[in-house]
Amino acid sequence: MILEFKKIDPLQRYKIMSQTVIPRPIAWIATEDKNCINIAPFSYFIPLSSKPPTLIVSIGHKKDGSQKDTLRNILNNKKCTISFVSTNLLNKMHCSSTNNKL
Repeated sequence: MILEFKKIDPLQRYKIMSQTVIPRPIAWIATEDKNCINIAPFSYFIPLSSKPPTLIVSIGHKKDGSQKDTLRNILNNKKCTISFVSTNLLNKMHCSSTNNKL
């Protein structure tokens, strides 16, 4: 099957790409901003290289077009911690995907 992405609407492209690799691992990314820890899950995440060890994560923008806190913090501090989510932490991981302070 050949897909012509130029002719496919953005939502359909997203659905195709997000279902290409399943199950998708989830990166639980922790960053810091002014002594506040931000932790958020991202499912567009893959290993890129083993030498040097490199992971790649796609961090989109908020609905209003502004940068997500995770991206802003990484750009400002040049560091983050990436963890994998075990099943016993699924509820906490899900809660961390909201804008609420925990």
